[in-house]
Amino acid sequence: MFKTVKNRSYYPNDFNVLDIDLLKKELNSLQQFEFTSFDEYEKWIYKVDELMAICEEEYARCYAESTCDTENKDIQEKFHFISNEIFPMIAPLSNEIDKKFINSKYLSKLNKNEFQIKIRDNKNSIELFRKENVVIDTELMNLNQEYQKTMGSIMIKFEGKEYTPQQLDKFLLDNNRELRENVFYAQRKRFKKEHNKISEIFIKMFNLRNKAAKNAGYDNYRDFRLKELGIFDYTAEDCYGLHKSIKEFVLPLKKDMSEERKKKLDLDKLRPWDMQVDIDQKPPLKPYKTTKDLVDGVANIFYDLKPLFGDNLKYLNENNFFDLDSRKGKAPGGYMMPLKETGAAFIFMNGANKHDDVITMLHEGGHALHFLQSKKLKLKQNQMGPSEISEVASMSMELLGIEGLKYFYKGDDLNRAKKNNLERMLDPFPPIAKCDSFQHFIYTNSDLSIDDICDHWEQLNDEWSTGIDWGGIEDKTRFGWQHVGHFFFSPFYMLDYAIAGLGALQVYKNYLENKNEGINQYFNGLHYGGSKPLPELFNQFGIKFDFSPKSVEPLIKSLYKEYSKY
Repeated sequence: MFKTVKNRSYYPNDFNVLDIDLLKKELNSLQQFEFTSFDEYEKWIYKVDELMAICEEEYARCYAESTCDTENKDIQEKFHFISNEIFPMIAPLSNEIDKKFINSKYLSKLNKNEFQIKIRDNKNSIELFRKENVVIDTELMNLNQEYQKTMGSIMIKFEGKEYTPQQLDKFLLDNNRELRENVFYAQRKRFKKEHNKISEIFIKMFNLRNKAAKNAGYDNYRDFRLKELGIFDYTAEDCYGLHKSIKEFVLPLKKDMSEERKKKLDLDKLRPWDMQVDIDQKPPLKPYKTTKDLVDGVANIFYDLKPLFGDNLKYLNENNFFDLDSRKGKAPGGYMMPLKETGAAFIFMNGANKHDDVITMLHEGGHALHFLQSKKLKLKQNQMGPSEISEVASMSMELLGIEGLKYFYKGDDLNRAKKNNLERMLDPFPPIAKCDSFQHFIYTNSDLSIDDICDHWEQLNDEWSTGIDWGGIEDKTRFGWQHVGHFFFSPFYMLDYAIAGLGALQVYKNYLENKNEGINQYFNGLHYGGSKPLPELFNQFGIKFDFSPKSVEPLIKSLYKEYSKY
């Protein structure tokens, strides 16, 4: 695990935020401090900002440790202490500190360019804060840990060996259809054992979230959550509009692609286990042998785009900021965690020698680059940014890195890999819209049961079908929502990917038109983190914040045209 580098201006290196009495004393001191000048006020702001960054990194470290080893009792106890003791103590005091910042007579003297987002976000936090919701937030964190532990413990026996779900997925790339079908049913059989447990976890989260919304004076959790996420630049109606555009412009293409797959594979019916195998029945792409090969290859891609990008990735690798292999006891998924005190980024994924691993590493590497450039912003609260712009940084790298796939493949395999990257950019739009629509429905209907939730998920799967035949499969897609981790740990962090995907397509278009200028625009955008409103952050990347139909249609057509070249 990585080491924390204590880059502190206001606190000594031995100041330990896990000493709850010490931390509480310091928070009370900050809340009670009386400013006698603007200089004191500004210094106080940066001191609070540094303390919050120290706390955030301690949480980030503990979260990383808990996902890397879901079975380690010491780590889980530490995480429980932070979730159940530290956070509930911080929350009300932090709210009082926010009020002190906003209510100061010196507020109007601050540099608006630097502080506009902090002022906006702090006002929003004050408006939403309810003391009774602190307990709910704690319960939700505990339930998420229970979900992570459950998913991380799943091992699947297949042909005499045990595999993590991620490791077993590689067999779905095999040209032997009977083998793929057997893998599919082995996975479903194992996951079925957890259906009831995961349903119980989720219904508790569902009810708690609805209760939190009502505590804050909202009619439903959807409206409360969009406000909590700090979504100021679009509305729920705009989300429905994007769902409609994706259904109109992307879903027909995906249906055509499924029909082509069925014909090329010479099948009467396209089944769920037919979707990952190569459409021309070629052997699965095997991009690397060791994790070192994966990291070195992606580093070479980064170096080609901009030497600084390669240096950044090399630094993270050499200082143990990666945990990339899949193994028993490790939580599923992948993420990048910013470390605001150390000034570095931790990348977590579940590699299993698949092409998806290269895409994931490019994606999370893009997140890391975003943070490593935005860490230069003096106000740490401005570093990184809202998910819509953070995902522009990461999804763009999946496209910008296409030419660099030469470090993993040659000849026909290289063209297959390039096509795969482009297909992977198109693929997520329908499921993203489906998942977002799912959340809009369940969180504006607070009296739903698990059966109601499963029924609606099945209805949406029919509505967003791309031509896969689920006939004869027990429960069909009924429990598929249980595999969407965002529903558990970050509700409504979903349509962001579609909005950002449209931004990434613009970044890639700029790059194809002029590579040097395209990379320079991308690099420029990385520096602003979350320091500006969303439309302005998009502008810094040389792109527009626009997901109206007139913007969606040409971008999707352009992507499909590029995909069709292969």
